[in-house]
Amino acid sequence: MRTLRIAVALATAVAMTGLLPATPASAAVPNVLTYGGGLPVVVGNILTSPLAPFTTATFTTGPNGTGIGTTCTTSNITGSVVANPISPGTATVKINTQTFTGCTSTIPGVTLVTSVVVNNLPYNAMFSDATGLPVTIVPIGGPIQITINETFGTAISCVWQLNSSVYHGNYINIGSKAQLLNQQDHLIAGPGSGCGTTAQFINVTYAPFIDSSVAPANQVFVN
Repeated sequence: MRTLRIAVALATAVAMTGLLPATPASAAVPNVLTYGGGLPVVVGNILTSPLAPFTTATFTTGPNGTGIGTTCTTSNITGSVVANPISPGTATVKINTQTFTGCTSTIPGVTLVTSVVVNNLPYNAMFSDATGLPVTIVPIGGPIQITINETFGTAISCVWQLNSSVYHGNYINIGSKAQLLNQQDHLIAGPGSGCGTTAQFINVTYAPFIDSSVAPANQVFVN
């Protein structure tokens, strides 16, 4: 089995952002996105994924959640399947929502995190079965961007934008999880003192996607 390691946000959601283990071998040529038995995921179906158990989402000045910044205890992604071709190929999932809640800050002087918002959704998550970094999170209506709203004596907004135009990701086996690891973005609006820095790293680990359009809901696999 393989799962996606997204290398937003924001998924955003993403690197909003892939997310799934590979299907067992089948005599028939499978689609890129399937259920455990090899049946293809239907275009238009809704996929959801929460944070992996016992993990948090971090937006910090250092890699791997180090340094100062914001930590959120809850995050969820919802997307709809746009394309699911026969493998080899590239499936597309449109990431419609990516939320972060239960957030606190370790930035000196910040007393409250009021919200963490993923801007410019939806994004497209492209799932290829190629080698290398086969998953790409692609913006549709604007750049991949996150706004962290805080109280720093007064209300401030820290607007962060991804350093590159897209997220690149990979699949990993261990734990059947989707990871956005050390995604780098830069501050485009907000005071550096209240926002903690002018550059930060995003780290978030999601559980595998579940297809909530079928009953019972099924885990989605990537070939």
